[in-house]
Amino acid sequence: MLGANRVRGARPAVVTELPSLVVDFALTGDATVSRMRFVREGTRGGVPPRHSERLGGVMGVEVWAATSPDLLALSERVQDRLADAAAIRGTGMIVLRAAACSAGEGLMHAPPGAAAFAAWRQRLEYTFEYDGETEIIETDGAPIRRIDVTMDSALPDHLTIGQ
Repeated sequence: MLGANRVRGARPAVVTELPSLVVDFALTGDATVSRMRFVREGTRGGVPPRHSERLGGVMGVEVWAATSPDLLALSERVQDRLADAAAIRGTGMIVLRAAACSAGEGLMHAPPGAAAFAAWRQRLEYTFEYDGETEIIETDGAPIRRIDVTMDSALPDHLTIGQ
């Protein structure tokens, strides 16, 4: 597969960044409380309580390569890897389904501020559901009576909300 430095959120800027994968996510709807897990209350054994949420959406993967055979080989490896349900569940993905696979296309990629170069690109899309946990920050439960806000040095103001 590719090294982590070849998986990014931006398209390749120079030909030496090929092959690479460009990954993007679009969330659909609001986060919901996970049906699989509950909020754990109280600190047990030094472990702070956590809150689980289920997120859903579409994950896009653009496969970039210098040649058509390289594109085909990398695209197949990516699809095989994402079809491995056991590996995917270990990352928190509850559901990951192939949704679209565009044809590979040869193009002249012209990134901003760099020379154009020939490349091959294919976009894959997957729908997903992800179970994620966040740590709950506990307070003493008392109402917040005052919040002091100090602006950065560009704005020498000070704001107090409350009493």
